[in-house]
Amino acid sequence: MTTVLAIDQGTSGTKAVVTDGEGRVLGLAELPVRPVYLPGGGVEQDPGELLDSVLEAKRAENQPRN
Repeated sequence: MTTVLAIDQGTSGTKAVVTDGEGRVLGLAELPVRPVYLPGGGVEQDPGELLDSVLEAKRAENQPRN
């Protein structure tokens, strides 16, 4: 079976979705990340936290859905 894992990394969260070859959603997860807002409108993020959120989202989407 063909599956596709898509990651959407945003400023405030990470989303992971897995679909099959027909486009049906097999798994979905969303995890928050904590951006640091700087004076003047800048935003910083910890690269380690971003990576951890992607890996955790992948693990979470693998869990059985209710």
